[in-house]
Amino acid sequence: MEKIVEIIEGLSSSDSHVRNECENTLNYYKKNDLNNTVLSILKLLKSHKDSQVRLQCAILIRNIFRAYIKTSNVETGGEKENNENSLGNGEEENYWDLLPENLKNIVKSELISNISTETDKMVRSNLCNNIIDLSSKLLINKQWPELLSVTLGFCNSNNNDVLISGFKILGGILSCIPNELELKRELVSSVCMKGLNSSDVQVRGECINLISCIVEDNSPILVKSVQPYIPQILQSLSLMVKNSSSDISVLEECEKVLQAIGKMIDYNAKFFTKHISTLCDILFSICMKGENELNYDFDSSLKSLSIEALITIPERRPKMALSVPHFVDKIIHLSMLFMLDINNDSFNEWMNSIKEGKDDNQELYDIGEESLDRVGKAFSEIEEAEFIHILYNKVSEFLMKNTWEHKYVAIMAIAQTIEYLPEDEIEDQLEHVIKMLLQVLLDQDVRVRYAACQAIGQISLDHQPYVQKEYPRQIITALITTMNDVHLRVQSHATAAFVNYAEELDKMALLPFADMIIDILLQKLNSSNYLLVREQAVTAIAVIAGVIEEDFLKYYATVVPMMKDIIQKAVSEEERTCRGKAIECISIIGLSVGKEIFLEDAKECMNALLQISSTKMDPDDTVKEYIQEAIGRICRALGNDFFPYLSSIVPTILSLLSVLPKPLTDDEEDLTITMVSNGQYVGLKTSLLEDQEKALDLLIIIIEVLKENYKDYIEATATAVLPMLNYELSDEIKQKALTAVSELIEAARILSEKTDNNKTMLHAILTAAAEKVLKSLSETKLDDNYEYILDVMIIESNGLYMCLQKAGANVLPDNTLKLFFNQIFKLLQCSTDRRLIYNQKKNNDDVDEDELLIIDREEELEQNYRTNLLDILGVLIKYHSTQFLNTCCDICITFINTYLNSPNSEDVALALYVCDDLLEFLQENSVCLWEYFMNPLLLNINHTDDKVKQAACYGVIQATKIEAFSKYANIAVDYLLKLIHQNTSNKKPKEFISAIDNAVAALGDIVLMHTSKFNNAEELIKLWLNNLPIKEDDAEGRRVHKNLIDLVSQNHPLLFGKDNSNTAKIIEIFLTIYETDFSDADCNKKIASLINSLDQSYLSNLASSALTNKQAKKLNNIVNTSRK
Repeated sequence: MEKIVEIIEGLSSSDSHVRNECENTLNYYKKNDLNNTVLSILKLLKSHKDSQVRLQCAILIRNIFRAYIKTSNVETGGEKENNENSLGNGEEENYWDLLPENLKNIVKSELISNISTETDKMVRSNLCNNIIDLSSKLLINKQWPELLSVTLGFCNSNNNDVLISGFKILGGILSCIPNELELKRELVSSVCMKGLNSSDVQVRGECINLISCIVEDNSPILVKSVQPYIPQILQSLSLMVKNSSSDISVLEECEKVLQAIGKMIDYNAKFFTKHISTLCDILFSICMKGENELNYDFDSSLKSLSIEALITIPERRPKMALSVPHFVDKIIHLSMLFMLDINNDSFNEWMNSIKEGKDDNQELYDIGEESLDRVGKAFSEIEEAEFIHILYNKVSEFLMKNTWEHKYVAIMAIAQTIEYLPEDEIEDQLEHVIKMLLQVLLDQDVRVRYAACQAIGQISLDHQPYVQKEYPRQIITALITTMNDVHLRVQSHATAAFVNYAEELDKMALLPFADMIIDILLQKLNSSNYLLVREQAVTAIAVIAGVIEEDFLKYYATVVPMMKDIIQKAVSEEERTCRGKAIECISIIGLSVGKEIFLEDAKECMNALLQISSTKMDPDDTVKEYIQEAIGRICRALGNDFFPYLSSIVPTILSLLSVLPKPLTDDEEDLTITMVSNGQYVGLKTSLLEDQEKALDLLIIIIEVLKENYKDYIEATATAVLPMLNYELSDEIKQKALTAVSELIEAARILSEKTDNNKTMLHAILTAAAEKVLKSLSETKLDDNYEYILDVMIIESNGLYMCLQKAGANVLPDNTLKLFFNQIFKLLQCSTDRRLIYNQKKNNDDVDEDELLIIDREEELEQNYRTNLLDILGVLIKYHSTQFLNTCCDICITFINTYLNSPNSEDVALALYVCDDLLEFLQENSVCLWEYFMNPLLLNINHTDDKVKQAACYGVIQATKIEAFSKYANIAVDYLLKLIHQNTSNKKPKEFISAIDNAVAALGDIVLMHTSKFNNAEELIKLWLNNLPIKEDDAEGRRVHKNLIDLVSQNHPLLFGKDNSNTAKIIEIFLTIYETDFSDADCNKKIASLINSLDQSYLSNLASSALTNKQAKKLNNIVNTSRK
């Protein structure tokens, strides 16, 4: 035993040689005399007088059984052992399983008995942790049956130290024995009551932590048993807060309680439903003193934890948050008060320094800024929250204050939340915001100017391309001025704002300023010693090149040598980013000016990049990422001339991608971990995951560009990438792997078409990918995490669609095609069956508004997934139409008949969408199937459900293209008119508007394609025009509006009406959709050309008499642009 004491003392030595000697000795004893070693440690743990020795003994126990504890954590879903108290390295033996049964019982017994006798708090805490860690597996396997009754005994002790230990152990083990605890719920409830009524603050704190564990575990029976104690929890919190200023131990418990409350809100905010207002009042009072200042009576940690709990309420249950009087107003005001807590000295020091990152001391400011963002996101889809309106009122108040701090906070609040501005308010609100920001760019205080640059940059990202189209001259000229600000940090930030703004600028808007801006940026590169200014200047040059494209040629000879010089010379650690940006810049320039100009420089760049890549680089060296992205751009610039570099790049990528997740067997840090279908945990270094994601990005570009010229690497790439379709660790990697496979499939298809038409390799890759995806989709089980799993299913189904789309026609043999059809229909059946789950959730007795929001999101995701499955059916029909009619048609018709006759409207809509696919992709060949569905399709135009209406109308659009539909034309128009005439109210659901959109589109198509069937065609066309433009379905809108502009160009005899009476309406339609999602670039160009061909006096009269302000503004912009 003395030897063990020596080892323990040696392990704490400052001499590394002594520590290593003791570790080796300990390892020897564990391997050669395990039983006596454990007994000796247990004896010292029980009886040694020195509490530090006892503490080290408790840690040693944990260390000896570390391997067993780790497997327990993995098997029970606990956190991975972080090994912070580990003594020794290397792979550990599972010493627990090597102990004889009687010694295992001694260990358990001694740990329990020491709880009652141990006097040191730290030792006792470690004893509790040891019991919890060892028990995880033992309780599940019924190997520690007495632990629960012993723990409950501790929880009834009159000794506060034992009581605290009991609460801690019970909280740690309850997830392992939920059924046993539910049977003892009355006992659990009584011990919680005992703890909350204790006069000891630490007992109350640990009791509240136990309750938070119960809430987190979410056993309805146990949660219900402790819910009546919320008033005592809140009373205890209030008392602790009050006394926290004068007693450090109370402060520590108060922090623990706030963390526990935050955890309860995070996992089950509904727990607090009846007391949410009281809880919020307490949390707000911790943070605020009166209405306009933070409460500095309490420690900052309490304010931080309180605002975190407050933010989490709307994140988890926004409707519940709105039930608290003035919650939105208070949380916005509080967040901005936090932001006002700016440390003047450290902030000013940062503003005047050359450091890139902000000062770490701005803790409360950063919390407030993050809070605004999170609350804005939480309420972004809750219209009645009026988050933006309340925020902007508060911003106006702050802007009227005459201090730089208030102005700074107001502007940064806008920057932080501008993305949540509702779409229908963008035009009105942004005009005021932009005007204000351009004014404060001239403010006398440097910090305010800096904030204005930040806000302009953020708006440029969040509301592109609107701000680029509406305010190019005002914003560019203001930023040019600010780039020459006397303050270097403002110069840098103005340049960064320009980068954000210019990326989405129209070429013609930027060209007039290009000379001036390039001149400013080159001056900064040549003269500024401020690295951040130079970095932003390089990026700004790159953006200009990307926007003005071939017009950058005039700067090429000056800029490219400068970039090469930076790449060669900027090799120090602090210059990494600048070097990376120069690499980025030269690759963007090359892509902009074209291969003919760039070819020789591209070769030089590629050789340099490959040489840099071959040198050893730090894992966090940002240059690595810049190099990969630059290689991708150079590949796009060179096209097939990039081929010589494949041998240097592709093998490295494939080698990296071949490293797959592995079972957890070691103590590596920085691991991303997940549980796979067999219950085993696997992991991979997070940095390696990130490298794989970037490698896939580059690989996708290379295959996309090289296509059939990638032939030498297709099979090897498929071998490396196909296993990643089952990637468990990262959905992003799974998604990118599917994209890479789809590009491989296209390359293999083009190769077969251009050579011997042998589709063996194409078929092999396609079927391997399809089988993996279909197997994954069919085996997926939805658990409580519905949204996440549905997201993954959407990724997989969309990936399969891309693969089939790029494979082209007649790749799949009959048996495989039939198998795929059967599987897709089964997946559709499973998806519709899940409707029962959603209905059960909705009909739950205690379901509330927040839960209904979650169910709505889940149903929307389910609908997106079904849409992807329908897309897969469509592409299979499209590319295998003859095979489909011969081998799969019966399966499809059976599905249609079953679902068309369902009483559920969603089933009917699903059947109609399948009919739509038949009409769209079989076209004339679908006529033989019309007897099964055409009459029901037409009847469902006037179904009571909007989704059914929309599906039926879309089917008519597809059928109209087929000559045989002419006999249905009149009856179809009658049904469509009946639906269109229902469109009398401005406020209609989106689904109804989509149905009307498709009905209007179908009406126009029928009348224009089957004109001879109508005596009133001119009247019907007028009605069609009066219901345009398309308002909700942007894809259908682009088609219809493109058709309309083409009809105008052809001077279609039906279009303009008698005496050109329809002309004004046609112009209104075009001005409404111009440069929106309902028009494309070609349509915009034709609209501008049409407008400019019209008489200017006619347009002026139209603008003053018939157009809205928005339409008139667009008209003015089109006319002015043409004059330039």
